[in-house]
Amino acid sequence: MKIALCARIDGSDPEMDDRFGRAAFIFIADTEAGTEEIVDNPSLALGAGAGIRTAEFLSERGVEVVVAANVGPNAERALRAAGIRVYSPKHRTARENLSALRDDALPEVSGPTVDSHHGSGGRRRRFRR
Repeated sequence: MKIALCARIDGSDPEMDDRFGRAAFIFIADTEAGTEEIVDNPSLALGAGAGIRTAEFLSERGVEVVVAANVGPNAERALRAAGIRVYSPKHRTARENLSALRDDALPEVSGPTVDSHHGSGGRRRRFRR
């Protein structure tokens, strides 16, 4: 299974980015192949539609699960249409959340978690340290 986690910085254990469509990086773990990669989010600088384009990008890469704190309504619809399940993070780093997901300890999200255009400058959720 391919799992995507939104990351703020590049690195071996990146800090989670609370935005989905405008996350700087995407940490992708392939649990079947045992591989991991961090890719630049090609939608980061889009003026509009960043969440939808990020969902399409992840679908094209075969991602089946996303871990993201703030997913707007358009992005959520695009993810659902692509068959990608969304889980809410509980931890500060991608690896901690990946481990929690494997342990079935992250809640699945059944709808948008924020209003439209939240990641373009709205108030962001902060993770506990």
